Amino acid sequence: MIFFAVSQPVTITRHELSQQLEPQSDDGSVPGAPSGYVTSMYDLMELQRHLVSGGKEQALQVMDEDLVLASGQAPVELGTSNRGELRRYNARRAGTETQMPYRSLEKQLHLLPNPDSPRMAIINGFGTGIGDHIVGLTAWRVARDRMLQAGCSSVSAEIWSRTHGVHRASVSCTNEPSITGIRALPVTCRDFMALDAFWDLSGLLDRPSFWRMPTIDFYLETLGVDPSSVAAGDKRNKVRIPAHVQREIDIALNQIDGPFVLLHPTSSTPLRDMPVPIIQRVSDELTKRSEFRIASLHELPVAHEQYVNLSGLFKTHQHFCAVIRRAAGLLTIDTSTYHIADAFDVPSLVIFTTVPPERWIPYYPTVEGFMLKGVRESKHFGMHRSNDPVVLNDMGRFWEALDAPRLVDRFLGLVRRAGAG
Repeated sequence: MIFFAVSQPVTITRHELSQQLEPQSDDGSVPGAPSGYVTSMYDLMELQRHLVSGGKEQALQVMDEDLVLASGQAPVELGTSNRGELRRYNARRAGTETQMPYRSLEKQLHLLPNPDSPRMAIINGFGTGIGDHIVGLTAWRVARDRMLQAGCSSVSAEIWSRTHGVHRASVSCTNEPSITGIRALPVTCRDFMALDAFWDLSGLLDRPSFWRMPTIDFYLETLGVDPSSVAAGDKRNKVRIPAHVQREIDIALNQIDGPFVLLHPTSSTPLRDMPVPIIQRVSDELTKRSEFRIASLHELPVAHEQYVNLSGLFKTHQHFCAVIRRAAGLLTIDTSTYHIADAFDVPSLVIFTTVPPERWIPYYPTVEGFMLKGVRESKHFGMHRSNDPVVLNDMGRFWEALDAPRLVDRFLGLVRRAGAG
């Protein structure tokens, strides 16, 4: 989390969102509130690049974080403290680590100025992906329950998201009543000072534990909950689908002759996408070896009688979830689909490219995963996003080595065992 002020009006247009930043002055509505804005470090870097390209690089001044947070009016930071975010960013790039000691949420609640019904925000949300937010919300519900058990009568929070994560945070949190709103960063310091408490989840990739723990355990620890104190079943996801949406999908899917499995080969980054020749190879094997209809939620370059294009049903994220719920099985790359499938016990096989499956699926009993052979030993291991042609060409070679018949046999075995059970 970074605090900054602007000396002249600045218009930011990013990712279909436009914000007007004006020089702020203290109007006295929130005593002790400094003039300026709060944002995540990576959003600040993007903003600085925007200002340089627009010839306004002198319009922004970073404020001293310690002075702002030392104010008697500053809200309480809950969970693991993210103080020194910029130092941690620089340390990681220098090959060193900065310690981020665990802090118990329950032991911090006495610090709240309004412990009964605190006004709170989660800064940076749970990252920028839909899957990140599905898992993050699972951790949030545990933290919320702990606060309610400790005596809070009402617990809810806003999500203050990086600009290009706003839409994904919104669709992920649509039916979560304890998330009261989604706001795009930057937010004024005045609004920040009006909070009772906050969690700062900025700079996730620079935290040592992010790379060492299952993601749900990382989120729990960051929110201030000891992961070992949470039952494995409580680390599984919950996805709420409105009844009218599920009815609509059920009626549409009843027109399909027989059960279907979903093939989902695309994500939000080309780094994880299954190449077209591999899609065709896998779909060929599915039709040869299976009695199932082969369906997809995005149109695929597949021409088989067994193939069903369900992209017309993908009206909203809720419709997307309702289709996954009805599938006999899911064969997917690393994207949000299998987090949704976990919520409904849909047997799933996940192909991971650069991120290891042990980070994401250890608590999902109906989900299996594996990495493309050789990626773990490559220089691309650990990369989260890329559209670099050189990187994608390297990934294409890893995909070419995929044993499609063996993959499909493993998947169909998983589906049939689930059906028999």
